[in-house]
Amino acid sequence: MISAQIREVLELQKHYTSKNTPEMQRRGVLIRKDIAKSLEAQIDRLKGTYENAIDDLWIQGKDGDGNKAVIPWVRLSSKSLSPSATQGWYVVFLISANGASCNLSLGHASTSHDDEAMERRYQRVLTPEVAANLMAWGKKNLQLDKVQNSRLQFEIDLEAKGGLGAAYERTSLCGFVYPKENIPSDEQIFSDVEYLLTFLSKLYELQETDPAIPGAESPEHKEAVAAIDAAAGRDYKAPKKQGRNQMSSADKKLIEERAVAVAIGHLKELGYTSIKDVGATHSYDLDASLNGESHCIEVKGTMSLGEKVVLTRNEVFLHRQEFPRNGLLVVSEIKLEKSEVPKASGGVIRFIPAWKIEDEDLSALGYDYVVPKK
Repeated sequence: MISAQIREVLELQKHYTSKNTPEMQRRGVLIRKDIAKSLEAQIDRLKGTYENAIDDLWIQGKDGDGNKAVIPWVRLSSKSLSPSATQGWYVVFLISANGASCNLSLGHASTSHDDEAMERRYQRVLTPEVAANLMAWGKKNLQLDKVQNSRLQFEIDLEAKGGLGAAYERTSLCGFVYPKENIPSDEQIFSDVEYLLTFLSKLYELQETDPAIPGAESPEHKEAVAAIDAAAGRDYKAPKKQGRNQMSSADKKLIEERAVAVAIGHLKELGYTSIKDVGATHSYDLDASLNGESHCIEVKGTMSLGEKVVLTRNEVFLHRQEFPRNGLLVVSEIKLEKSEVPKASGGVIRFIPAWKIEDEDLSALGYDYVVPKK
């Protein structure tokens, strides 16, 4: 059944147009309903009995909103960890633009957005650098270089023009290619889906415990968003499976102390003197002298890759005032050891002396709004 449905979709691709023609209407029924139903009929089997089986597995098919998409898709994912195609990892059937093949891939969202409610208006394609880093992270953690499967492919060609097709290709980690003239049996397709879902479940387990995922929001960022939502009267509800990355006050204190200790050591190596920890009383963390001048140094510690850090309004104001006698020192990838006596260790340093904060490098997490008087 599913093999015949895929074959029909590939045949319809030669009639592709962005308009809602009879051929495209039929393609939509196949993608959004028929193929999805064929997979749903096997949902108990696909959930599997393997370790860390995906208990909230769900299926979603899309072929465009309004205008028809060049590359229609049907995906399988955890409902809580990947509630939309712009979030997280999933297994996906991608139909090539010219109808030459169907690609069953384990991949990651190729676009992101600032808010679920604004998904269509503010979608952004992941940069090639972020996509490459994500794929490297997945390949390393799944040890794909050791996998013995001659059918498994690590690159796909969707034969598409434009940025979105290339983005899909960049965020495909591995999978199987089904040429139009050689679509496998239903049993082989379901077996391939099961195979990729075992990889997907491992990635889900890893992302719950590893905050250093390329492009992922840091625990500090999530916490800041949650606090702003609460202040605005909105209840922030994190996905139910992502609780492990939440930090206690004790954890945060350990990370902060580790970051400051690493920062002091690094500044000493660079020739700074008279270094004082003033974070408890000032809007910056370290006061340090260089060539007889006092410098304000902001220190940010994180378990993530440190691609973004959260700044307060006071921090931004102060460092703009103090430029160029200031600096930002980020200590990322700090390891938190949850033993009888918890401790923080490690840390990758990035130091920006004479730190100039540009407007284009800031993005608002919330706003103060003055309500007009009547």
